[in-house]
Amino acid sequence: MAIDASPLVSDTGQKNRWNVERRLEFIDSRLYWNGHINRGDLVDFFGISVPQASADLARYQEAAPGNVAYDKSAKTFVTGDRFQPAFFQPTGDGYLAHLRLLSSGMLSEQEAAALRPPPFSIVPILRRRVEPEQLRRVLKAIREKTALDVRYQSFSRTDPSWRWISPHALGFDGFRWHVRAWCHFREQFRDFVIARLLEVRDSKPSDADPRRDRGWHQEITLKIGPHPGMAEGARRAIELDFGMVDGSVEIKTRACLLFYVERFLGLDRDPSTVSPDQQQIVLINREEVHALRDDCDRSPLLPIK
Repeated sequence: MAIDASPLVSDTGQKNRWNVERRLEFIDSRLYWNGHINRGDLVDFFGISVPQASADLARYQEAAPGNVAYDKSAKTFVTGDRFQPAFFQPTGDGYLAHLRLLSSGMLSEQEAAALRPPPFSIVPILRRRVEPEQLRRVLKAIREKTALDVRYQSFSRTDPSWRWISPHALGFDGFRWHVRAWCHFREQFRDFVIARLLEVRDSKPSDADPRRDRGWHQEITLKIGPHPGMAEGARRAIELDFGMVDGSVEIKTRACLLFYVERFLGLDRDPSTVSPDQQQIVLINREEVHALRDDCDRSPLLPIK
């Protein structure tokens, strides 16, 4: 539903217009997800006056007729029978992502209060601590196309070692954040776990060209389906869980992230060696995917056109 925003412009210009639109979006979202709203919600969240909150609710009712009704017994505004979101596009993933942020402590108390979630619990995840100063240096190197001299604790060495890397992107494997970078020691593009960057002592201009990183630029499509040994009811359940159509769903990943995707989703095992209870989904186009991965490993550098 398109709303004419021109009446929202005040004498103070764009800032006030943005503030009013944000409050209208808040009303819209609260009605959609929680089913009701009152003036106090706006007063507490935005720190505005009661008359301003009343004006915002009146403006919302004018802009989105039928979206809200006043319940005299409960003394609150409730979602109308003809409600249609007018100022935001609701997504289930977005709402549940907020619950994850709330669980991890990444939402402020004010933002958590605004969400008003139902009772919920999330399986705890071991999170790696990322030092903000190291991350800041990595972001600066990506932005300015420079190389960093870092002390890195690799998995294969007993002690950390110094090496030059030229970062060009960030990647997340489901548990850890990586920096994708040219390793001047091994002379190849590699993934470095950011939490293992212990120290950065110097930087310099870099001649590494991220356009040559085939692992980053090569996309691979994975076709995923239920384990072929599943009973029919279980199969239908898994198809619903993963949004499968005609028994499969496709996802794309960068070649350099394929290892992490397979491990994260449990696709790294041959389905003939495990039961459906142990591995509910399988990689249908395994041969095609691994052939592309092997090609990428044999020719990891793209030519510059």
